[in-house]
Amino acid sequence: MENKDFLIEKIGELISEKKPGAILEILLSLHPQDIAEILNSDCFEQKQKNILFRLLKKDLAAQVFVEL
Repeated sequence: MENKDFLIEKIGELISEKKPGAILEILLSLHPQDIAEILNSDCFEQKQKNILFRLLKKDLAAQVFVEL
């Protein structure tokens, strides 16, 4: 995944700004494996990881879950 650090930083900012639509837009542009990698990183607290996962649509969430 290119720009992983940039994406993590941007997602962190959007979480702080409470902009779920913008976060979802970023997540939808990523491969499920890349989303799983972000969720497995130590960059977010568990609560933030839960928020990110809950934003995903069911089909995508299932694909990401397989990669976790």
